Amino acid sequence: MRMLNDRLDECVATLDRERMAIEIVFRLRENDEDHLFWVTVRGEDGADPDPGLPIDRDHIEQAKRTKEPGWVEAEPQVLMLPEPVREAVLGWALRER
Repeated sequence: MRMLNDRLDECVATLDRERMAIEIVFRLRENDEDHLFWVTVRGEDGADPDPGLPIDRDHIEQAKRTKEPGWVEAEPQVLMLPEPVREAVLGWALRER
């Protein structure tokens, strides 16, 4: 998490290419263990991380170290946002290029 926080500007710069409207990481500390939860809202045609870019390469390596074996992506079921925020987020993520 330190790497992502220390390089936040680099991380944010990748969001447009990835069509990532929202990316939030939650940390849960429980029984002396840390659990990280990623929540994202992303347009379907967003690019995957580019291993040729230093921040993406480091993000990929971090994910390999922290993801639990058998990790899978959950399917979104509901997005609860006030209408003006919902319009802005989805309008940006789903816009034509």
